[in-house]
Amino acid sequence: MSTNQDITIKAIRAAVPEDLRRGDVIVVTHEQFQVLRVGCDAGYGEKDLRVDRVTCIPSWDAGRPMKVRAVCLPFVYAVTPEREGEAIDLRLQTIARLPRKAGRAVFDAMTPLWVREQKRAQKTAKKAQKKQDEKNK
Repeated sequence: MSTNQDITIKAIRAAVPEDLRRGDVIVVTHEQFQVLRVGCDAGYGEKDLRVDRVTCIPSWDAGRPMKVRAVCLPFVYAVTPEREGEAIDLRLQTIARLPRKAGRAVFDAMTPLWVREQKRAQKTAKKAQKKQDEKNK
């Protein structure tokens, strides 16, 4: 019988917004929606209008990692692997921080090839510019 003892399992926990730093990898775990419910017997009066709060797990992007770029409470500004910026309202969404190694591995694995190539080209251009500047001095 073969056992693999190199596997370490880590769990994520809800992140405290004050502890978030630039570069942290986060995921949205729950979203809250406010739904206006009108009672069946409500006529022209507003006495039967109610706002219900519905909490759900985001099905369309559950587990999608995002890198924190800035924190300005109650908002967290993050970027997806596709380099799309996103503003997360902590009053309506619950986030969790991934462990550093796992977060980086997942974010890199989900980054599309064209983004990686674009980043590599930018680094190469920056190095070439630096060499050119040193040569001109």
